[in-house]
Amino acid sequence: MLDIEYQKSLKTLRTIAVLISLTVALPALSQVKTGILNITSDPSGALVYVDGKMKGTTPILLEIPATEHDVVLEQQGYDSYRARIRIVQDKVFRTNIVLKKPVQDKPKIELKNDIQIHQPAENAEPGTVFLTTTPERLTAYVDGFAIARPTPVAFDIRPGIYELMLKNDRSEIVYKKTIFVRSGKTLSLDIIIQKKRTIDYSDPWK
Repeated sequence: MLDIEYQKSLKTLRTIAVLISLTVALPALSQVKTGILNITSDPSGALVYVDGKMKGTTPILLEIPATEHDVVLEQQGYDSYRARIRIVQDKVFRTNIVLKKPVQDKPKIELKNDIQIHQPAENAEPGTVFLTTTPERLTAYVDGFAIARPTPVAFDIRPGIYELMLKNDRSEIVYKKTIFVRSGKTLSLDIIIQKKRTIDYSDPWK
């Protein structure tokens, strides 16, 4: 009989010990400080990673611990965005991320109105090249790209430095010159072709 009572008392003491341990642990859990992270992006639908863990896609609202966090946004076709942010207790951290597309190494070339035009990499106003030759009907090349119409010809091109080359009807190179095209300006060239091939070394800035 005493053994049964002893076992009951021991079981009661164990239960009390467990309850005490839970009571001590609960305040610690309730003391976790949090804040709100609100992220939007342009374009939306970017994957959001917080401290290396994927949390969802933008727009997103997260309650996370009030401390510093590593945030990464990823969207197909755009550069990844990375930042370290600090979340303050009971505060909302709002941010809108504009994702950027990778920079193209070289501008593209497109055919417009039968004239080769360098597609501007930025919103720079193109310059114009007005080219006449003696004899006429020579084919002009700019950095190796042929101008669709024979001389005399005018064409727009993004500002920059280029190699101008002229070929005759036998595809022989008869002239070369470095040219400098300024934004919104017209470069007029009147070239007289000699009997032999000519390379013009004059200053392209003049």
